Amino acid sequence: MTSRQTVVEMMDPMMVEIMRNKTPAERLAIACGMWESARVIIGGTVRGQRLARPSPPVPKE
Repeated sequence: MTSRQTVVEMMDPMMVEIMRNKTPAERLAIACGMWESARVIIGGTVRGQRLARPSPPVPKE
């Protein structure tokens, strides 16, 4: 297994201030939306990889 270099992304200071001013409910709604977006993106990727692979042969009885 190859090792990967860790990358830490920092939020823009303006976005930090915007997020601080949001209520907990607003921040939760944003997080839920991000989660759903990630599910859609990853789901599409997985489906695309499955279609790119040849189907395994069906075993004969």
